[in-house]
Amino acid sequence: NERSIANIFHNHKYAELIVNYGAVSRSDAIRRQRGAALLLLASHPGSPGWITSKMFEYIVAFRPVISIPKDNDCVDEMITKLNIGVSCDSAAEIEASLLAYYKQWKISGCTEYQGNRAGIGEFSYEKQTAKLVEVLNRCVERSDLSVAKPGQSLVRKVG
Repeated sequence: NERSIANIFHNHKYAELIVNYGAVSRSDAIRRQRGAALLLLASHPGSPGWITSKMFEYIVAFRPVISIPKDNDCVDEMITKLNIGVSCDSAAEIEASLLAYYKQWKISGCTEYQGNRAGIGEFSYEKQTAKLVEVLNRCVERSDLSVAKPGQSLVRKVG
């Protein structure tokens, strides 16, 4: 939550570089993401395979991402495959990544984005929804379920 993030960075030597806006509207969040020099993705440690909608927002923000922690899961795989940033699993890696991006920003006024724009299109909400529909259609085709009429259930008693 907002309070714990503020407490984590309060006494850190880089505290002045971190801006916490608290709760903002979705449109404001997307605008701020696209204007940011760097995005932090706080993943869910010990929850491999959990891709949040925030990850998809960050992918299409076209800004460098630092993901914490590095779990070698699908989030880290996407970051690497799309070349949208780095995943870190230690304080030393986080500090090195932040310093590298900070040096870029200090020299040029921006951070360099090196994402694979062609590959990013595969992760749009539209493409992901189409993939989900395809999977659901295959599930229905493989079962002997028929389309239920309003008020009917597709659940059957087994055994």
